[in-house]
Amino acid sequence: MNFQNTFSEENPFHYIKVRHIFLCYLLISFYLVVEIVFIYYFPNIYMGLRPNNNSLSDYILLILITEIPRIFTIAWIVRQLELIQVKTKPIIGKVPSHYGWLPIIGLVIIRLIFSAGCFRVLNYPLSFIFPSLIERYVHSNFFTLSSGSFSPPLYYCLLIIDAFIISPVAASFIFQGIILHRWSAKWGIRPAILMISILYSLYYMIRGMNLLGGLSLGLMQTMLYIKSRTLIVPILARIINEAIFLLLDYLYLSVENSIEQFRSHLEIGLFCIAVSTPLLIWILYKNRIRPNEQLPYFANINSSSSID
Repeated sequence: MNFQNTFSEENPFHYIKVRHIFLCYLLISFYLVVEIVFIYYFPNIYMGLRPNNNSLSDYILLILITEIPRIFTIAWIVRQLELIQVKTKPIIGKVPSHYGWLPIIGLVIIRLIFSAGCFRVLNYPLSFIFPSLIERYVHSNFFTLSSGSFSPPLYYCLLIIDAFIISPVAASFIFQGIILHRWSAKWGIRPAILMISILYSLYYMIRGMNLLGGLSLGLMQTMLYIKSRTLIVPILARIINEAIFLLLDYLYLSVENSIEQFRSHLEIGLFCIAVSTPLLIWILYKNRIRPNEQLPYFANINSSSSID
């Protein structure tokens, strides 16, 4: 039987609603915040003590508030897939033998150079209009944030777990594994890729004032998944991305810790964009997705069916 990414009820992803996924994540996050506030405030009020509001913004709590909902959201999605008889194995796929990892590392580095350049160039005008906002992001380093937690070792431990396990797996599974198949069934594969990339860009605009950096990450991750037909490749690409990003974040502690130093790096940003943009466009064009491209789930189902 030949399975296709059809746009009808024959497609099992027709029954998945993306708004339900986001609603599940928001409800779990809201419940977790309420529980933390209640558990923290109630004992203090009961004992007649005044709670310290600063402790509620501890970065350890902020990491947990993002990590735990992702885990439970994935568990909920897996349960929904079971109800509509969609197996997760074809969604995940497997890495082909002798897969070329060196080009993937090169692509990650090129995209990071492009992202770093966009951050400096696009935010340069904003550094004069909203200097305090940009300065907050310049100072918002992963390593400097540890001083705002009650236990820096625990903060680093959770940061590593989030950066190298939870975030790569959750983002790839939810956006590439599920939402890509659902929106492709609704609008087609190219509009689905564009919409996913826009979601990435909006998230990274809020998180790190980097609209084009998020857009390029969404395009890269989705392209890698469709071409490799396995989530393992974009997950490992994201891990490599996070490892290099954390290393650069550590190096910038000594070279970029003020708004004046950020402005002085405009030429570096322009150079990064000039070098990386042609390469990135060439890679994306060479690996462009055709409108009739078969999605990984259906390709893996057809492959296993032909073997059987």
